[in-house]
Amino acid sequence: MTTLQAGGPPSWRRRAVVLVAWLLVLLCGAVVIARTQIGADLSAFLPKSPDLRQRVLIEQLQSGVASRTLMLGIEGGSSAEQRATVSRAVGKAMRESQLFDLIQNGDVGDWSEAGTWVFQHRYQLSPGVTPGQFTAAGLRDAINETLSMLGTPAGNVIKPFLDRDPTGETQRIAMELVPASAPRSEDGVWMSRTAPRALMIATTRAAGSDLDAQAIAIAKVHAAFEAATQGMGEARPVLLL
Repeated sequence: MTTLQAGGPPSWRRRAVVLVAWLLVLLCGAVVIARTQIGADLSAFLPKSPDLRQRVLIEQLQSGVASRTLMLGIEGGSSAEQRATVSRAVGKAMRESQLFDLIQNGDVGDWSEAGTWVFQHRYQLSPGVTPGQFTAAGLRDAINETLSMLGTPAGNVIKPFLDRDPTGETQRIAMELVPASAPRSEDGVWMSRTAPRALMIATTRAAGSDLDAQAIAIAKVHAAFEAATQGMGEARPVLLL
């Protein structure tokens, strides 16, 4: 009994000291957290006086095209036609959301106005227009070249324009615009050459540093895909993002 009484007070004091110290540590931690500024500004890692190359790098990371670009794949499913249908539906929903500056999936349906403008300005834009082309001999050669194309696989595309564009300037512009390594097109949309996958690329309207807006844009992509594949069951494709 005497031993308990002798050891009691010091033990209580030690517990009190530990408790007070623990509360002080919690208080200090709360103060540190309250005063800590958390941000996504990568310029904090730059020197106080960054050179031009460093400033350009940070600008590109914050709002450049690379920081705003999303690459999407619609893979699997029952057929290429199904993947193409889903790709068009997702692209349409993304365009209507106004969250993206650009959506490309190979669908030319949204380029009709641009095509009309190119056709109307074909002589200003065509790389083949020269003063010599509008001589009698130049016009004859250009028309003969266009006529010779009618027997090729591109003939069905050229024929509707023959009477309005006999020298084939629209065709020349189109050939210049097609990249050397363009994606394969199937059922009107881009398809992978190595996998059963429809391809899409999009750039968000919000800056890459705006993480909340980026999350909203990505959520819109998922919502558009879910709506486009609703009711497909086990045969539905999967979204790669």
